[in-house]
Amino acid sequence: MVYPCTVACGDPLIGAVAVSADPAVRRESITVTNVTSGPLDLDGYVLKSPPYSYHFEQASVLQSGESMRILVTGAPEDDEPLLKHWGFAKPILRNGGDVVRLSTYSDITLACTAWGDKSC
Repeated sequence: MVYPCTVACGDPLIGAVAVSADPAVRRESITVTNVTSGPLDLDGYVLKSPPYSYHFEQASVLQSGESMRILVTGAPEDDEPLLKHWGFAKPILRNGGDVVRLSTYSDITLACTAWGDKSC
């Protein structure tokens, strides 16, 4: 079991990525962007929009300035290097307000986006 970090928590990707979300009902998506001058590997990190989690796998590398789009719906077997599918059959993001975080497995938040009645 991994416990959340509570004291002096850090990770090399803090400030290295930006997260945005489009809660549009037809094609909900989340975008993760590398804002550094070097490549970043997202393997071992997780996107969370409670109660849901998307786990990045191998081959989830973003070059400098690149963005990866994660569609909420669609089949993961249709994934491409910069276009992933969460695998849900219906939308999960609340249009009125929700939050999406990129985190470590020990709950260190690297980047966050929120809208409506939610905050990071």
